[in-house]
Amino acid sequence: MRKWFLFLTYSVIGIFANTGCGNDYPNNQNFGYRFGYSTYYRPGYARNFNNSETWKATCYLLMTEDIGITFWHAEGKCNHWAKDGHLASIRSEEENKLVTDLAAKKNIDKEQPWIGGMISEVVGGWAWTDFDPFADFAGYLTNVPAGQGLNCLQLSSNNNNSPADFKLGKWIAKNCETTSKVFVCKKPLM
Repeated sequence: MRKWFLFLTYSVIGIFANTGCGNDYPNNQNFGYRFGYSTYYRPGYARNFNNSETWKATCYLLMTEDIGITFWHAEGKCNHWAKDGHLASIRSEEENKLVTDLAAKKNIDKEQPWIGGMISEVVGGWAWTDFDPFADFAGYLTNVPAGQGLNCLQLSSNNNNSPADFKLGKWIAKNCETTSKVFVCKKPLM
């Protein structure tokens, strides 16, 4: 007896039409796993693509997952969202407020989202995943003891999980293998 399975695909083409934060890949190829020439949507793959903001020719997108993912897994999902997509780098107090507000408004689980700060051997200290070193603005990074394996950044919610604490916008160093269901991506508008 033959059994037939129906696979439903999920398309987000057009969701960003009004924001300019669209998917950079044709036919939505970047979402889900690729098998040959077909793309299948995998439940749990980054969703909520309408949680975006634009500012100074840049698009920011809060992504959520059903299960927690590591820093590098989140960075990979940002790379898949856009050709120049990375976890969010933050270069000013104004930009920090924008990213923090986006996370506070849209983050229903009140998780600490990954942002793109990491310790880089190439740079010799903290840098962003888009390869820029920390420049004039690193004032929200808490003191990190050396040798503790705390090499990646999340936005701190003071572990209290309340929106008021989330608005603090502090950065906290975490082990890169720590998991979070939430992360903020950033890409230049094309």
